[in-house]
Amino acid sequence: MKITIRQVRGFLALADTGSFTQAADRIGLSQPTLSQAIRDLEQNVGATLFDRTTRTVCLSEAGMAFQAGASRSLRELENAVSEVRALAELRGGRIRIASPPHMAGSLLPYAISDFNEEYPDVHVEISDVTVEQMLQRLRENQVDIAIGTIPSSSADLRVTRLFQEELMILCRHDHALTRIDSPSWADAERHPSVALVRGSGLRELTDSGFEQAGITYRPRWEVEQISTILGMLAKGLGTAILPRSALIGAEARGIVAIALNTPRVTRDISHACLSNRTLSPASAAFILQLRNVLQRVSIPVHPDRTFGNDSQTLKQDET
Repeated sequence: MKITIRQVRGFLALADTGSFTQAADRIGLSQPTLSQAIRDLEQNVGATLFDRTTRTVCLSEAGMAFQAGASRSLRELENAVSEVRALAELRGGRIRIASPPHMAGSLLPYAISDFNEEYPDVHVEISDVTVEQMLQRLRENQVDIAIGTIPSSSADLRVTRLFQEELMILCRHDHALTRIDSPSWADAERHPSVALVRGSGLRELTDSGFEQAGITYRPRWEVEQISTILGMLAKGLGTAILPRSALIGAEARGIVAIALNTPRVTRDISHACLSNRTLSPASAAFILQLRNVLQRVSIPVHPDRTFGNDSQTLKQDET
């Protein structure tokens, strides 16, 4: 049995008007085309749906039985089409995003604000979790996008680099290091510092930088959150080695970022989705908003391309 939407529309229009001429005009068909559609429909269902005379057209008993189901099915189909169009046109739906806490609290709010202004009917959900939890939720289809430091070698993920950033010295604007032109890792070690606890990706990168410079790193304080570091720096409690993006949203606290001399230590920030899933229109639009925000805050955005599985594995930032 092959029943078409045209046949169902024609049937319902004819049932409502009782006239082939009026029904054909209503659905934009010629009368012969409508007549053929009704004949084909009756052949498909194996019953006469209309009793016809020279003056009238009315539903048969079989037609009355068919009418309720046909009307309901067409209405459900039209509703489904409307819902899909709303998603495609960003007039509804949701985006579920996972990102490490600091990025979720600094960079993403700018993108969410711009996105919400342009697409107010799309609901954005944020999971501020560790990288391990972020990737787990992505793989379990609990979120649509993951944004952070993501291993590009993951075969089950489609990873696209957003930007690369290097570690810098962060300190208060009146700190002694601000008066040194291109301070070294040794210069940074001479001052009390605040660091993330061991085990986080950024701490591993920081330790690697000092190791490459031939220096043993001994921070005075160790904490678990970047927000805590920023609060301590704002009070003049030393320095920290962090990427410049850590300052997004915290510029008013009087903290500045100073480029470090060699070695240059970097990390990549990417977005990822499951490799067997297509980004929804809303998710794609959000990534575009995020790239626009990065450009607005003077962070060079990487060309939009997907990593291959032979790319270098990136360190994970669990802060």
